Amino acid sequence: MKVSNLNIRQIISVFVLFFLIFIELSVIYLGGESNSLELSYFVFFNALIILCLFKFNNISFTSLGFLFFISLNIFIFGRFYAVLISSLIGGDYNYNIQDIFLLNWMTLYVPTYDESIKIFSIINIFFVLFYIGYIVTWNIKYKSGILSIKGNMKNINKIKIIFYIITLFKIVSLILVVKSVYEHGYLSLYSNQTQGKYDSAIINMIFYVLFSILIVFDTKNYKKYLFILFCLTLISGLTGSRGALVTGLLTILYIYGLNYRINLKKLILYCSIVFFLMMIILSLSSREDSSLSLSVSEFIPTFLYKQGVTLGVISYSLADNLVFPIHTKLQALLPLVFRFVSAFEPINFYTANISTFISYSANPMLFNNGNGLGSSIISEIYILSSNIVLFAIISFFLGSFLAKSESLVYSNSTIKILLLTVVPIVIFSPRSGLNMLTTALIYSAVILYIIKIIILNKKLYEK
Repeated sequence: MKVSNLNIRQIISVFVLFFLIFIELSVIYLGGESNSLELSYFVFFNALIILCLFKFNNISFTSLGFLFFISLNIFIFGRFYAVLISSLIGGDYNYNIQDIFLLNWMTLYVPTYDESIKIFSIINIFFVLFYIGYIVTWNIKYKSGILSIKGNMKNINKIKIIFYIITLFKIVSLILVVKSVYEHGYLSLYSNQTQGKYDSAIINMIFYVLFSILIVFDTKNYKKYLFILFCLTLISGLTGSRGALVTGLLTILYIYGLNYRINLKKLILYCSIVFFLMMIILSLSSREDSSLSLSVSEFIPTFLYKQGVTLGVISYSLADNLVFPIHTKLQALLPLVFRFVSAFEPINFYTANISTFISYSANPMLFNNGNGLGSSIISEIYILSSNIVLFAIISFFLGSFLAKSESLVYSNSTIKILLLTVVPIVIFSPRSGLNMLTTALIYSAVILYIIKIIILNKKLYEK
């Protein structure tokens, strides 16, 4: 790994991306009313140019920035690709712009044309500024191998025992969830959402911390641990949870890419398999019975349109009628704010974070039954900034922070463990939000500290 300063390629990339966003916003706001197909081409060309800039700057296609790129294009821009593909194969997807940005789950929210254009501008400013920050900060020159530290085998064996016990627990739990879904339907996943929710999240976090420790310090057996994660991911997919399937498989790709360079053909094949598995889950899931009768030309756009539901959530969450309490906003950055405030004054439980506030506002009855809309890192950053300029600046520094974190993986074992622990959450953040990410980082650091002090007596590796 070699580090280099800002170079001419990065400067050219910044110019290209700024020019791109300037031209697009000028056309949208000054060139008359746009249609959904026009916006879809903008999305496609943005993605294509950023892909070219990845290659131009020698950024790995297994980097976390690239995997985040895939997630953005599935969960945020999926509806635009549905329109684009449908127009190319002669499908029936003649959506107007409002159809692209509408939310029709838990509530019906149809934004106006001007609101739709505003949302389009916000997501594209995030997309472009995030990758400007990422590209100018990227300084990794891949050579071979990864950080390799000889682990203290006595302590590594302690970690293995706990890891295998938790893995067994997760397998049994997932099998029971799969059984419930196939007996009662997909929504049974959420019918008892509050029961055991936090215990499950903590166990999952411990699993990923232990998994990351073993990946870093027991590199000889890392493929075995990847296989375990692969099996758990496939079982999660059988529940109908496409998000868990995508994030799990892309996490495996990221970790594998730290050890080996993957050529473009293999990467395309892998991503195609992920896409194919997602479509299988779509067709098997009981919530998608209507998809089974569609032709191939209809099925792919339908699949992509459904993945882009987060766009509707972003539209609804940024609607003018939603006013978020201060502690709800702060909870996105400081996970204990809600508990702290509630200790001094009575506050409504649904204000615990931005995601729960949005879901309750959309439909209190369905929310109380365990349903939710989720959230997005894009909308939450905008809610926190409330200003397009500040939003753009934060987007830039977020991309820069991710690239810097990836470079530190090669020189700091603790940062590497923490980053590996939150990789699935980073990848899924276009569909979840800031609260999950900040909570995971803090909890992972605490869990790692406890493991080092209590279980390992500070002797994780041999000097």
